[in-house]
Amino acid sequence: MFFTLTTCLFYVSRALGWIALLDSMFLVCLPRIYLGIHYPTDVLAGAAIGVGMGIVANQKAIKSYVAKGPFLWLDKHPSSFYAFFFLFMYQVTDMFQDIVYMALAVIRHHRILFH
Repeated sequence: MFFTLTTCLFYVSRALGWIALLDSMFLVCLPRIYLGIHYPTDVLAGAAIGVGMGIVANQKAIKSYVAKGPFLWLDKHPSSFYAFFFLFMYQVTDMFQDIVYMALAVIRHHRILFH
């Protein structure tokens, strides 16, 4: 996720892209490797996938196709769009932890019921 965001920032501003790249490397990736959460190859593979997704997401045809629906929603119902977008961006900054916790609780609940 961080390398996708970094790649997209490079399309907006090279300076912001470099800052985001340094942030992604030194504040996200290296601590995860140091703490043993990920192997270095996991981080490299994730970075490659993230950069690839960022490049694909910035293609003109993809951007216009993906943005069509949200812009229609914004035009028709701006209040619900902004409320949803705020919640979505909160989840991005929280790395979707609330959704992960809910999904794990549902999985545990169903394991108890069906075992």
